[in-house]
Amino acid sequence: MELRYKYFGANVELIVDDIEIISKKKFVTLVDLALSVSHAAKRLSSGEDAALGFTESEEVILLRRDGDLVTISSSKRHWRVSAVHEELSDAFNGFVRQVHSRLIDDIPELAANPVIQRLSTE
Repeated sequence: MELRYKYFGANVELIVDDIEIISKKKFVTLVDLALSVSHAAKRLSSGEDAALGFTESEEVILLRRDGDLVTISSSKRHWRVSAVHEELSDAFNGFVRQVHSRLIDDIPELAANPVIQRLSTE
């Protein structure tokens, strides 16, 4: 629980069509976000809607699959953008791979941790 919700605060940025969806000005818990992004990517690939929640905030980023597009909106802010599903999926999967790689490179012992192992299989 601590590894997912307490450690590895990071600045992460997600921008689509000049809309700042995740601001690099705020810290997020990296492992939790990577697991959420991985889960969202799988749901979207299955044609389902998904959401990204944040330990640090009540905001939820809503992701709705609409054919080849994904409509992205916020539970707290008034904007709506769309992204090509394939591009968003590639970005999400690349982010998860990069988080996993970086954590294992920086702290090799984490390779044995079941939560971190989920990042390599999700």
